[in-house]
Amino acid sequence: YYDDFDEQKKFLRLLFKPGYAVQARELTQLQTVLQNQVSRFGDNIFKNGSLVTGGQTFLQDATYLKLDTEYAGTAVDAAGFEGMTITNIAGTKRGEVIVAYDSTPTEPKTLLIKQLYGTAFTDGETITTVETAPAYANISTSGVGTGQTFSVNQGVFYYDGFFIQNDAQTIATSKYNNNTANVRIGFEITESVVVSSEDTSLLDPAQDASNFQAPGSDRYKIELVLATRSLTSTDDTQFIELA
Repeated sequence: YYDDFDEQKKFLRLLFKPGYAVQARELTQLQTVLQNQVSRFGDNIFKNGSLVTGGQTFLQDATYLKLDTEYAGTAVDAAGFEGMTITNIAGTKRGEVIVAYDSTPTEPKTLLIKQLYGTAFTDGETITTVETAPAYANISTSGVGTGQTFSVNQGVFYYDGFFIQNDAQTIATSKYNNNTANVRIGFEITESVVVSSEDTSLLDPAQDASNFQAPGSDRYKIELVLATRSLTSTDDTQFIELA
């Protein structure tokens, strides 16, 4: 993506003329000229990483449920429970899954939930989602306790001259204990270029259908991904600390 914008030349507008071809580099440079103006204003108002709007954060205890690897001979997909409502088979208790984690070499598949009603879930109990196409799992032996989560609401943060919207997200600060978290919590900055083979909405819409012969331009994207770093970490490269 050839962008020959040079701030020292003090160009402020690109002036297109009839009868002359529009160059790809000019279209890219046009965006950079405008972005440079936005950045100058933003840098005067906000520090890098500043919250602009929304983005409220909160810490809360959550019940953890460790799951058996399989249910009725089928592998359990922990991710399939995230955001779902779960109940026991009898339907006498119910909880909302805040965040789900797949197994690691040292930890089992785990759900962190908020109890909605009924008594607490217990070891060895079978749980299922109440949504269409329910998922099932068994809670492991010694698989229930209290952990801690950190959440951030949707908002906008200022970073490197851009006003970037974040999704509402939740992570575990401590999966299996609610008073042992020793971490820095914040956003990892993920930059990427999205092409039409990854997102077909970038194709030219021709007669209400995507035209695969007209891929069009690629897109530059910045995502804010909630994550944790060690308290001893001093590297703030592409990281916005929240707590």
